Amino acid sequence: MPVFHFSPRENRAHEINWFEWGNKAFDEAQRHDKPILLAISGTWCHWCHVMDETSYSDPQVIKLINEHFIPIRVDTDQRPDINERYNMGGWPTTAFLTPQGEPITGGTYIPPQQLKSLLKQINRLYHEQKEQIKEKARYLNLINTVVIREPGKLKKEIYTHIVSSLKNAFDGEYAGFGIELKFPMADALELAAHQWLNHYDEKCGKIFLRTLDAMLSGGIYDHVEGGFFRYSTTRDWSIPHYEKMLEDNSRLLKILALANYLTQNETYLKAAREILNWLENTMFIPKLGCWAGSQDADEKYYSLSLEERKKTTPPRTDKNIYTNWNAMLVVSLFYFSRVAEDEKWEKKALETLVFLEKLNYDPQKGCAHYFDGHTARVHGLLMDQIMMGRGFTTAYQHLGNKEFLHKAEILAQFCIQNLQSPEGGFYDRMPNPEEPGMLSKPLMDIGQNALAARWLLELEALTGKELYGKTAVAALEAFGGFYREYGIAASEYALAVYTALNPWIKIEITGSIHDNAYQKLWASALKSYVPNKVVNPLGSKDRAEGNKEARAYVCRGAQCHRPATSASDLNMLIKRLATEK
Repeated sequence: MPVFHFSPRENRAHEINWFEWGNKAFDEAQRHDKPILLAISGTWCHWCHVMDETSYSDPQVIKLINEHFIPIRVDTDQRPDINERYNMGGWPTTAFLTPQGEPITGGTYIPPQQLKSLLKQINRLYHEQKEQIKEKARYLNLINTVVIREPGKLKKEIYTHIVSSLKNAFDGEYAGFGIELKFPMADALELAAHQWLNHYDEKCGKIFLRTLDAMLSGGIYDHVEGGFFRYSTTRDWSIPHYEKMLEDNSRLLKILALANYLTQNETYLKAAREILNWLENTMFIPKLGCWAGSQDADEKYYSLSLEERKKTTPPRTDKNIYTNWNAMLVVSLFYFSRVAEDEKWEKKALETLVFLEKLNYDPQKGCAHYFDGHTARVHGLLMDQIMMGRGFTTAYQHLGNKEFLHKAEILAQFCIQNLQSPEGGFYDRMPNPEEPGMLSKPLMDIGQNALAARWLLELEALTGKELYGKTAVAALEAFGGFYREYGIAASEYALAVYTALNPWIKIEITGSIHDNAYQKLWASALKSYVPNKVVNPLGSKDRAEGNKEARAYVCRGAQCHRPATSASDLNMLIKRLATEK
């Protein structure tokens, strides 16, 4: 029996005869020759709730949909692959499809009267001009399918062009990027921090710090319970959309820890701790050892003081355990624990990773996208494999347990065997021509491929296996001819290209792991920020033999340096090597 989430307030949306996405719904549409109404919503989405309470609660709308359409309801967080193919510009998405799943038309929130008119119009046109509509839908689908994307070789100009786009997009008056809606854009902030730290680019330093400061002082930050809302509806960060996402806060937790490391400004560490307080108090699910996906938008609740909030029911949380977002948090918790020198969060990171692996990982099928409290669902999405893999490589570098490195390699092999395109690059999901609608056509996403490349390059540096590096470069080159189309949305791609083009800084630490000097070297190596840096806490056998003193051996590419014996010397050496051309 499918479980659908509707607005927590009074509504009649459940009276619509919703189908889950799947062959049953498409078979029904084709058998009865009815168009499909695809509704994509989010549990955290204010206007999705309004649509449930208004349009989908209107008796005439309910009757029209049930009589003349096959309605399919999809949660965007549970099925990002469907959302990627059918989203009509935001949430809720209201899409009309042929019985074969090809888009006819659609929009976002549609008020009741307008929706009634549209339903009647679509129903009439579909039956009166069926072949023309189907032909047009097939044609548009074909156009989207055969768009030719030229690959291109990796070169330094890719990185410098995207950095230039970043500077041009910066809002000099209010900080952030663009002059309309303001999103945190953690990947763009990381690119700015990297350019500032490793290229002495003061403008990027200004972009990084001014944007963080504007966000922390603005309405996008919850000054009562901590944590960031998803975005600001205003240029000056003052009026947020009130949903809180695990994804955004996981990324921004690491950005704040990085800001503290770079500036020693405790304001950033304080904000990071406030995010953690909110996560621990609101989002942690003790019986599962992992974290909820989001907290609902509720403007009235977030206008209250702490004492007033304690007296009312908080916005509901989505208790599904999403692999990519939980693994993202694992990576950030490990980094925060080193910067803040707080072992509690290293233990929490490990706990989350262990539980997440238990709930959502199957060596044969790969990682599931989410656990619904009973079952792991939707296996084989690229983003889940990448982030779980990064969780494993991060755990290895922070804990020294080689089993995590082995697990990362198993996931990498899964991606190469099941998700890699013959032309290079990775599909967003495992190709399956039997899937209904547009799911039968695999997509390649620049952001996901950039993340995959960074992870595979890291694996090559840790294991010495060239296959990972070659696969990573092929994934990046798949976008090398048209990356300019993405503007600052290619920030992750810029960091991946930089990583591919520059020698890796490899740090091996020898000595006794229980020795205080060893621990200080290890901590210094881990919290230093360089995109192309790996830490081997176990050291190589030939260096470790007969060497009981704690030492950090640092190599940049083939060039190795005298071992560092103090954390300060190691930190200075890493900074110097990071800025070498």
